[in-house]
Amino acid sequence: MSQGLVESREEYLLANFERAIDNGWIEIYSQPVIRASNGRVCEEELFARWDDPVLGVLNPDEFIPVLEKNGVVGRLDLYILEKTLANIQQQSSVGVNFAITSINISLVDFQNKNFVKEIENRVLASGVSRKQIAFELSENTALVENHKIAVQLAKLKKLGYRLEIDDFGYNCIPLMLSPLFHFDALKLNMELIRYIPTSQKAVAIVDGLIKMSRKLGMDIIAKGVENQDQVDFLYGIGCAKLQGFYYSRPVAVTDLYNFAKKINSS
Repeated sequence: MSQGLVESREEYLLANFERAIDNGWIEIYSQPVIRASNGRVCEEELFARWDDPVLGVLNPDEFIPVLEKNGVVGRLDLYILEKTLANIQQQSSVGVNFAITSINISLVDFQNKNFVKEIENRVLASGVSRKQIAFELSENTALVENHKIAVQLAKLKKLGYRLEIDDFGYNCIPLMLSPLFHFDALKLNMELIRYIPTSQKAVAIVDGLIKMSRKLGMDIIAKGVENQDQVDFLYGIGCAKLQGFYYSRPVAVTDLYNFAKKINSS
């Protein structure tokens, strides 16, 4: 794509961002997290998708970087939080109750000293327990040693929210080891999972990461699980939670309710 087309696309996304929220073009989709020991749904991760009348369906990596670059991703993240809270409220009425619902949130948001207050106001108004909500954060080298961000994340932790590292790979080691940040869980990058159990290098890396996380008292979730061999291997080395297309692609939240009720009752 030429530079001109990239700029034109970015301009379009920014010009139509608020309209997309107002018109409900940005919706949440859910993917289950499976407990390896019994094959049941124990958690869910929510994703944003933008169904644009001109550009079609856009995945998060097609529009979130644009919003981050232009300083408006916080508006999206709070909107997704509101949709998430409504989703959690609806679960009990349809006979589904996930222990944790996780959403991705940009580290950029926490440069705003009032962002935690914005989160807290919405959660308190909803009546949803903080313990049900996990915020997934991706590694951002430029922000790892940002004290202002660390202070905001510490506030979230103190209030009782879960913090998770998304797409964990070796590039995330600085974020994990920084004394400024304290996480409850990490999600293994699907690129690591893709090559197991056939690649001995991948096996050694994943096995080491799982052992490390357990020693640090962190939950671990393997993303990108696509076959039974991976399920058997990961469960065998102590990975308690699995996520991937082998179980389900991201689907509409109501479809996940039906999936969870079916699989959890079997």
